[in-house]
Amino acid sequence: MKLNNSINMTPHNRQGIKARNVELTIDFNRKLKDTYPRPVELVGPLVIGGFPKQHVMGFVGCIRDIYVEKEWVDPRKVVGTEYAHGEVSLDNCQLINPCNNPNACEHGGQCYLDGSRFKCNCNGTGYTGKTCHFSTYKRTCQELFLVGYRKSGTYKIDIDRNGPLPPAHVECDMQRPDGSIATKVNHNMQREMVVRKYGLEGFYMDITYREFTPEMLQSLIHASKQCYQHITYECFKAPLGLESYTWLESSSGRHYVTSIGSGRPAWCQCAETRSCSNASRLCNCDVADGRWRLDEGIYDRPEDLGIVSSPERNTQQYVITFKTAPSYLEVQTGWRRGDLAFSFRTSSKRAVVLYQAALHEKHGYLLAMITSARVPEAYKFEALVN
Repeated sequence: MKLNNSINMTPHNRQGIKARNVELTIDFNRKLKDTYPRPVELVGPLVIGGFPKQHVMGFVGCIRDIYVEKEWVDPRKVVGTEYAHGEVSLDNCQLINPCNNPNACEHGGQCYLDGSRFKCNCNGTGYTGKTCHFSTYKRTCQELFLVGYRKSGTYKIDIDRNGPLPPAHVECDMQRPDGSIATKVNHNMQREMVVRKYGLEGFYMDITYREFTPEMLQSLIHASKQCYQHITYECFKAPLGLESYTWLESSSGRHYVTSIGSGRPAWCQCAETRSCSNASRLCNCDVADGRWRLDEGIYDRPEDLGIVSSPERNTQQYVITFKTAPSYLEVQTGWRRGDLAFSFRTSSKRAVVLYQAALHEKHGYLLAMITSARVPEAYKFEALVN
């Protein structure tokens, strides 16, 4: 008889066999039964936890409350005797469901048990691998362009690849006149929105970006060569009053932005270029002379407002493939300090991933290699620093 349905992963599962009707019961719920025309008798010794002829099918786990013909079997009379084979201990059940480990599956992958091992279901997460570690999305629109995408539109990217930040949708502009590739993040503010008028005591708006948190915005900013955001304020007798009436908060959360198109507090771009409609004012809208005025500018400092347009820095232009074991890539400029990061995929069970030799006898060296296909013995890291 075989039980096709899986059992619940409770601390203990109760199993019982009734010999008369050859009935198998799991957790008091009848699961499988069959009839046998003659009485069922046990002739040979009863073996619990394995099958002597098939050692690979042995049970790994804990057993308690053993009853044979309604008689309790005292484990103390079995464990530690010639009847116990292999590694069998008493009152030492330390097995833990590996799926209870919070780091069993990454990025929202669903953990489940397959025999005595755990596996991760990565469907719908945007990640792949044994523990859902590797992102299936590119990091930027620039990387999408480098692998063959040419049409501008909405794409999903993962700005930190295998890191904790989730994938998100962005707009990729791949047809810019200067040949650069731009990653744009949409926000929830309408193109024309009244923020100040007579009778409106105060206005506050929490500007959010599509699927982007402030942390994700900052990650995109720091991974880009240049970022900028354009802002326009049109007015009719509605002065800006930067620092006193109007201020903005950046996605960095470290300070308020009190300028438009300028790095100086309370200044607008027209003050920088000395083109304000009134030379005594720092912004056009502060004139309040009964005419429609306009102040606009571009933020390009990382510490200013949340950025939505990012021409990318070419930090990872190509994916390198080593086709034979003797192949390697030599970087002329050695790594001395700071972070070093890269992702790799391989079917090799043993391979050197990274090596930096010592320049002199008393200098240090660095070695990272794959030593086995098994985890956690898979990686070896050696470093000697003098």
